[in-house]
Amino acid sequence: MNMPKISVILPIYNVEPYLEECLDSILNQSMIDDIEVIMVDDGSCDDSRYTIERYALDYDNFHAYHKENEGSGIARNYGLEKAKGEYIHFCDPDDYIKPDFYEMMYEFAKSSPNADFVVGNSSRFGNWHIWESILYKTTFENLDEVIESTNIRENTNFVWDTGVWNKLIKKEFLMEKNIRFPNENIVSQDLVFTIKLHCLANEIAVNPNIYYYWRLRQSKDSVTQQKGRIKSFNDRLRVIGLIREFLKENNVEEEILNAEYDKWLNHDLKDYIKRIKEYPEEYHDEKLSEVRKILNDVPEDIKENLNSYKQIIYRMVENDDYDGLLSFSYLENDLKKNPNLFELAGEDYQQYVNLERDGQMEELQARRGDINSNDEEILIDFSSYLPFVDGDDFTITAAVVDGEGNEYQIINEDIVEDEVNGELAEDETVEPDYSIERYQRVAVPLKIIKNLKHSRIKIKYESESISKETFLNNNRRATYVFEDYDVDIGIGTRKELYIDVRYKNNNNVRIHDIIEDDAKFMLIGSSQEKVENLKIQNLVCFNERHFPIQYLSLDEIINEFYNDSIEDGSNEGEESDEIRINGDVVEYEHTFIAAIPFKELFDAVIKKWEIGTAEFIDHISLSKNYYFYTSTHKTQIRNLRKKIVLEMFLIDYIAEMHEMKEENLKIIRTDRELKKKNRKLKKENKTLKTVKKNLTEENKQLNKANKKLNEQSEKQKELINDYKNRKVIKIVDHLKK
Repeated sequence: MNMPKISVILPIYNVEPYLEECLDSILNQSMIDDIEVIMVDDGSCDDSRYTIERYALDYDNFHAYHKENEGSGIARNYGLEKAKGEYIHFCDPDDYIKPDFYEMMYEFAKSSPNADFVVGNSSRFGNWHIWESILYKTTFENLDEVIESTNIRENTNFVWDTGVWNKLIKKEFLMEKNIRFPNENIVSQDLVFTIKLHCLANEIAVNPNIYYYWRLRQSKDSVTQQKGRIKSFNDRLRVIGLIREFLKENNVEEEILNAEYDKWLNHDLKDYIKRIKEYPEEYHDEKLSEVRKILNDVPEDIKENLNSYKQIIYRMVENDDYDGLLSFSYLENDLKKNPNLFELAGEDYQQYVNLERDGQMEELQARRGDINSNDEEILIDFSSYLPFVDGDDFTITAAVVDGEGNEYQIINEDIVEDEVNGELAEDETVEPDYSIERYQRVAVPLKIIKNLKHSRIKIKYESESISKETFLNNNRRATYVFEDYDVDIGIGTRKELYIDVRYKNNNNVRIHDIIEDDAKFMLIGSSQEKVENLKIQNLVCFNERHFPIQYLSLDEIINEFYNDSIEDGSNEGEESDEIRINGDVVEYEHTFIAAIPFKELFDAVIKKWEIGTAEFIDHISLSKNYYFYTSTHKTQIRNLRKKIVLEMFLIDYIAEMHEMKEENLKIIRTDRELKKKNRKLKKENKTLKTVKKNLTEENKQLNKANKKLNEQSEKQKELINDYKNRKVIKIVDHLKK
């Protein structure tokens, strides 16, 4: 391989459940032949180390290295020394990259030759959702277009751009400026590296499009998700210390310094201070003393621009008010719905409370409750509130927004809290009897939405001084059936509620069997009327992919897939006209096959798809649930709300083995208990047998004694009778005389 255009560096430590998905997303890149992949195993204890060796053996441009565990920053530095590429990309091994990420970023970098590095946007993702991180939402605020030349001095919001994975960096720039990760095993060392990048770069280029997806692990075992651990707090303070040293040594402009201070107080430190109760008490004085030193550097006007909650907790730190901090810091989420709780901070801190200012800083919250329907409307219950803002002097309005951004005003009305689905009331505050949430019902006319696609519900808050809007949030999918169409309530990116209408045309489709065949799923089915294309649609991103349907005779399908053997519907000894495929009766006239390549399913960050047809149909159904397994994923295909849904789950074999081990231990414990009970019962049974034997023997003795007594009794009777007879004779003889 000639000098690669891009060197991709991955620090790898115990990421076995996610690693192959990440490496495959790199392998599927459109310019993979111009990329070298440097995989640095940082002393993993799981099978990650073997996975990278397999990729290194299978692909010439994948290189595996192994070292002792020293932290991801040092592993990245190690990889950088091995890199030969013109540009460097640092990829996290549990994340996902769109197939054209490197091509788009490289072309963008080459079109901006003076840029020391280029920056793209990034989103967070979990199993079923995609959302904005506060870091990138702030970074890209007011950046809607490509910018070919800018820097942090022109836009201080770049202090929030703290991830290394969304950048393509000139290797020459890194070497010339000697930019490296801290040579320490600490969490969040990215922050030190990225602030150096921004402050030492003359020019950068920015693309607001999203190509990189940053995973939120469900297990919460990522080092960046462990803020409740004292090591994480220690490391964050160390990172801030390193940044302070760098900024002061390089005489960074005051605007950048103040922007960094603002980020520390709004984000970096706040999440640790609010968890102070979770840390061992012996660390409180030491850690808060370090925070106080940082606060001493921060100008007063920056502190005064914080919201009420943050001002109070930092003033408590400055005042050594540990008791106040322990009783108040954890209330942030409760305060958002119940601002009366600010009274718990104490009288001395009420001067910092300004709820109107707080509301200006916050985003409107709106989430749905119950949904019902009638012949004319979809009725959606929802709750909404603007955090920290109390009072009734505001209005809430609603509108349907179609896929092109057109708005259609709709009616909403207040309802009492008891009418709302209990799901909305489950988030209790410290005082659940009081909340600033407004409960309402919005009526969505069917005559509006039935001609629209991917509609959303916009909720708008208006008061004399504040105007906010948001889209209604959703956490449950549903389908409502009408005569000519079905209405689907879905969940899109950022968990927004989407409404889609599916028209019917009295054509039904049945999938009788699904076969895993040569890197694709082969669907075998039948339909009342012919349709041209099978369609899969991502249930979160809504992107569609179409696959041609091939109609074959039943005999052709049987010959190709079932070796001339097929079932009929008869019982033994009976005849039947029913034909079955995979045990499922073939009711419809037109039989077909259609193939869905695995690659089409894997090339999505959220692997949850609806299977349907490109044309309108009444109903599509599946004969049974199907489950397929690869080395990394479990695929489940099932019926759901008159649809077929295909879901792909990452398999954590270690977790599954642990669950199986726990289940096995439970069975062993149960077996031991049963054996113990059995031994006890056997012992009791043996005792009972001994008792029975003794009783039987005693009974024999008693019977023998009773028999003897009976014999003696008979003899006594005979003697008595003999005596009586003799006596009578004597009396008679006496009388005769």
